[in-house]
Amino acid sequence: MLFIGAMHRKDWAIAIHGGALVTTFVTPKRENVKIITKGMEHALQIGIRLLEKNQSALDAVEAVVRYLEDSPHFNAGKGSAFNQDGKITTEAAIMDGSNIAVGAITGARTIKNPISLARKLMEHADSMKEGDNPVFLSGKGVERFADWLGEDVIERVDQDYFKSRKILQEATMGTVGAVALDSFGNLAAATSTGGTSAKRVGRIGDSPVIGAGTYADNETCAVSTTGVGESFIRRCVAYDVTARIKYGGVSLKEAARATLRELPEGHGGFIALDFKGDIAMPFNSLGMYHAAADSDDLYVVGLYRGRARGSKTHKDKTLAIGYRPLTGKIRNTLPPVLETWLEDSATTQRNK
Repeated sequence: MLFIGAMHRKDWAIAIHGGALVTTFVTPKRENVKIITKGMEHALQIGIRLLEKNQSALDAVEAVVRYLEDSPHFNAGKGSAFNQDGKITTEAAIMDGSNIAVGAITGARTIKNPISLARKLMEHADSMKEGDNPVFLSGKGVERFADWLGEDVIERVDQDYFKSRKILQEATMGTVGAVALDSFGNLAAATSTGGTSAKRVGRIGDSPVIGAGTYADNETCAVSTTGVGESFIRRCVAYDVTARIKYGGVSLKEAARATLRELPEGHGGFIALDFKGDIAMPFNSLGMYHAAADSDDLYVVGLYRGRARGSKTHKDKTLAIGYRPLTGKIRNTLPPVLETWLEDSATTQRNK
């Protein structure tokens, strides 16, 4: 299991996943792994930039997931998988660990960035008396809520927007998620997906189900999952990790290891981050695209376990896990394309 811990509380930390290579996946080609891990690295750099500037964990996880949703290389947003009818439906969830506020959507058809609509739903519900507004919408309810907000708040697209996803083998693409700890001590989690390829119409996965695919609580940890959704729903995996810490008094490492043992072999994994900034990224599948960084100069981007960046593993000699220091250059210099994306995203969010 991949675990990064420290004796002290970190100023900030973040972990990201880009999907698990579950039992039904083919082994990805090396060139595809390079494309996906580069996207993961870019998303990680966005999260680092925001957290270093003392922005909230919520802002960080939303921005990271939005970036991955905008890429055709992940099974979320633009890269979402088609269902049995050849249509795209997306789902997403976000959770604020400071007050256990949540927002979740499923069955969305026209939402460019599902994670941002989930956050709007969370904020709308949290502004009212608890129980007066829903925190989870599906299908037509999602579209009507977006209509009510207006296109100046939530960008809409038609189904043609999603059709550029055929850049990579569909079987090598996965759900995306992020967990973060900010300088104020708050945790947040976000998950977004297009669901399984050729999924049954109306199928709901674990990603938008609070407690199964997404959970955050400042008292314990934040979790985002990826893999065979039905297995995570049956075991309430995201909440199971937090419950082991809260009621069992165990460490994040122990909780993550115990929860992973409950999953069928080859069914995926999850990222988890506790209130101290310790990170766990366990999986029992062939691999899981993952990335992490923290204020102690951790910087990790990888797919497989336990080898140095560039080392060879498995038959296709694909990239394994890579560790290197979070240098000043990485901290302070974003590629121009990411600077532009951040500026455009910040302008869009301010206008909303």
